[in-house]
Amino acid sequence: MKKNIIYYLIVLVLMFSCNTRQEQNNTKHNDVDSTLKQEKTSSTQNTQDIVVPDFTANDIDGIPLKLSNFYKGKKVVLIDFWASWCGPCRMENPNVVAAYQKYHSKGFDIISVSLDKTKEAWLAAIKEDKLNWTHVSELKYWNSEIAKQYGVQSIPTNFLIDGNGKLIAAELRGLDLEIKLKEILN
Repeated sequence: MKKNIIYYLIVLVLMFSCNTRQEQNNTKHNDVDSTLKQEKTSSTQNTQDIVVPDFTANDIDGIPLKLSNFYKGKKVVLIDFWASWCGPCRMENPNVVAAYQKYHSKGFDIISVSLDKTKEAWLAAIKEDKLNWTHVSELKYWNSEIAKQYGVQSIPTNFLIDGNGKLIAAELRGLDLEIKLKEILN
């Protein structure tokens, strides 16, 4: 019995030290992460003051696309983090497709950032789920610099921004996305 208790204490200490090292390794992203994470948990924060980080990544044709060039001139853009292998992402896609179809003509657009490893799986999922908007990926799985920049620790994750790159809302799933778009665009 005493050996089991000692064993569990050692496991707990090791787990704590691994989390501490993980936090220390992520210090260069802490400012952006904490700001974006606060938005995820606080609906009272004035999000209009937060400009999301810019990034450049290749689209499905291998052409580099810069976020700040993409959102200029648009009313509202959803930055959607997902992957072909992510069950919850694939289940959420019909909601995103419905919102896109309903609000695209009113100024809503989407840029999806995939955390896939292979281009084949990524492109197959785009086709299968009928995701007819702009897609980018570094094809680096969880080593994506963009995901790190945005503090993404699970997917699906999304950020709704205006045409100046300012954060409007985050983590809008299901009807919450449509309700927010209706509020902004109607």
